[in-house]
Amino acid sequence: SATERRLLDLLKEVNSGILVLGVRESLSDAGLDSLGLANFIMSIESAFGIILDVSLDAGGDTIEVLGVAVDQRKLAQQSSPDGNHGATLAATLRPHLTLWPGTRRGAEGLVRDMATAPPNAPALFWCFQSRDEFAALTDALGGRIRLYGLRSGHLAFDYDAETVAALATLYADEIEAVDRRGTLALGGNCQGGMVMAEVAQELRRRGRRVALTVLMEQGRFHPLSGDVLLLFGVRSYLNPYGQIDAPERLFRQAYGDGFSVSMLPGGHGQYFEPANVGTLADILAARIIACLYAFSRLPFTRAM
Repeated sequence: SATERRLLDLLKEVNSGILVLGVRESLSDAGLDSLGLANFIMSIESAFGIILDVSLDAGGDTIEVLGVAVDQRKLAQQSSPDGNHGATLAATLRPHLTLWPGTRRGAEGLVRDMATAPPNAPALFWCFQSRDEFAALTDALGGRIRLYGLRSGHLAFDYDAETVAALATLYADEIEAVDRRGTLALGGNCQGGMVMAEVAQELRRRGRRVALTVLMEQGRFHPLSGDVLLLFGVRSYLNPYGQIDAPERLFRQAYGDGFSVSMLPGGHGQYFEPANVGTLADILAARIIACLYAFSRLPFTRAM
């Protein structure tokens, strides 16, 4: 980014003997000591006219992390006369994505792509709680599905109606920047499921094809158009089977266009662990490929 390039120039000016090979290389590993880092931080604050409040943990003392901190601080100091809530959310999310693996995608760089599947593989946009979940599912899917990772607001911000609507718009923009014309498959776990349900609605309002929305471990079942796959853990406290009679009645009311239910081994929070993530990947790959094939055979009228 432009900020990262400026930071690299500042580093050369302040510490000409330090050679950083990439924006994700640790500055301490490159030879920058604590005094050099303090001087570098002061030069950043002077150049950008800001005061930084950063904690550079091991592995996080990189140009990328500093660039995100600078951009976030600059945005916080600016007024938002147009009420651009999406820009504020993007700035809030970026620090939580700095250590995520993969290439940055999307207009705001909020999508991650580890590119383990060929470009023509079916794509899935999934909203995760953490980078470890993203890495585990990418590895388990292998070359079958090209997985694009986004992040929920977990530990980043609270949800209200305005925030959810703004996040749905922001993520719909990011997804369309990555995939401008294709038929889409979306999904998410926990908070990410709630977010992606709203994203699916927003994309449909724009006239996009959404073949499948996967909702993992949801405790509420709000109306959602299109085909829905519900995932629950066999030992999860969120699994409605055994807790209420005939939960399918709730599902039919919420998902009138069709739904299916699959069970995952383990309990809540365990589905991306090595013993369970393979089952999750197999279910997703089979269902996404089947839905995309069926959807490609249907006539399509673009929404007005």
